[in-house]
Amino acid sequence: MINKKKIYIGSYPVEEDAARIYDILTLKFRGIKAKTNYYYNYEQIKKIQALDIKNIYQIISKLNK
Repeated sequence: MINKKKIYIGSYPVEEDAARIYDILTLKFRGIKAKTNYYYNYEQIKKIQALDIKNIYQIISKLNK
């Protein structure tokens, strides 16, 4: 949930893809204290937080095909 709203991130044939997308969005919007499915080191988190939201949606659309 972002700003108390549910965000639909799509459906994926591979469970790991859905989990990674969830992690990226959670880290982007909630920051370093976000609960994720996988471990991310500090540098990875900073790179994710630096991503433009348009780039994130492009990643999602590629995985969603």
